[in-house]
Amino acid sequence: MRCTKQTYLSEAHAEAEQKKVAAIFKKRGGRGYKFLDAYQCRDCGLWHLGRSFKTARRAANQFVKPAPQSKMPSTGDLRRKLERMAREWERRDDYQRRQRAAALTRLIEAERAMVDAQNEYAETARQVTALFLPAPR
Repeated sequence: MRCTKQTYLSEAHAEAEQKKVAAIFKKRGGRGYKFLDAYQCRDCGLWHLGRSFKTARRAANQFVKPAPQSKMPSTGDLRRKLERMAREWERRDDYQRRQRAAALTRLIEAERAMVDAQNEYAETARQVTALFLPAPR
C-alpha cells in the first residue's frame, strides 16, 4: 500500500528535509518547526516528516519547575497561628481537666465507700456490743 505522504528513501534524506523545513518555518517566524520529526512509516516502510507529540510531551516533562521560595509570614498570619495554637491548648486543657475531674470523682467515690464501710463496721460493732453487754443503768 502506497502512502499519500511525501516519501524519503532513507532516514538521512528525511532528516535533511526536516532541517530545511524547520529553517523555512523559523525564517517566516512561525512555530511550525517545533516537534517536526522524521519517522518510518508502518505501511510503506519509507520515511516521512510529521509531528511527534511524544517528543513534545518529553520536552514538556523535562522542564523542571523551581521550588517555591518560602515567604515571610505577615503579622496577621502569625496572630492567627497563635490563636489556633491557643485554641488547641485550651482543648487539651479541657480534656486534661475532664480527665482529672473523672479521676477525682473515682477517688471521692472510693473514699466515700471506705467511710461507709467504716461506719457500717462501727455500727455492727456497736450492735454486737449491745447484744452481749448489758446496757448501763
